[in-house]
Amino acid sequence: MDVRELCGSRVLRVLLVGLALCALGAAPAAAEDAQAALPSDPVTISSITYQGDGCPAGTAGTAIREDLQSAEIIYDQFLVRAGSAVSDSARKSSCRVTLTVQTPTGWSWAASLRQAGYVLAPPNVTARTTVRLGTTGGGSGAPIGTDSFAGPRDEDYLVQYDTEPRRSGGTCGGPSSATFTTEIGFVGNPRPDGVMSVDNSKFAIVGVPC
Repeated sequence: MDVRELCGSRVLRVLLVGLALCALGAAPAAAEDAQAALPSDPVTISSITYQGDGCPAGTAGTAIREDLQSAEIIYDQFLVRAGSAVSDSARKSSCRVTLTVQTPTGWSWAASLRQAGYVLAPPNVTARTTVRLGTTGGGSGAPIGTDSFAGPRDEDYLVQYDTEPRRSGGTCGGPSSATFTTEIGFVGNPRPDGVMSVDNSKFAIVGVPC
């Protein structure tokens, strides 16, 4: 074997060994990537519904994300108005959004809500939003957050509310419902014109071991 053949064979062996080592290194990495893609949290959202004078049937769009742990609702007419020609009923509105949460035995859940909208509040007028959370067996629910927007104000807004871990009807595990009731309205002098809307709500559920 001449020098060129010897060098060529050595180079070939080095290349083959290098490829083998790369393959061995890639296999665990691929396995880790596949494992990371699996859901690590067993608590999921299986349905989302809505009702209320601020969100009559057919006036909102809903979606559950692929991770089954987040959902969104986009409103078409969830708003209130203020002004001398506006009736009392038009100065306040509410919408109830219910998530069905699937919770395995040994797990509870916590939730977060992000809401975006628009507020136009003249001087001496305050727009306000309050969110209540009710759960299976827990009644209509207690407030989890309130925000006030005192005029003069003309801007988009974003609020976020987080909850403590909740259980399904007082037990640890099993299907449960999470009902978020958002109430919006104006307080103060109702005569100047004003508008407040909720454009969308984004929900996220996280599993918490009991």
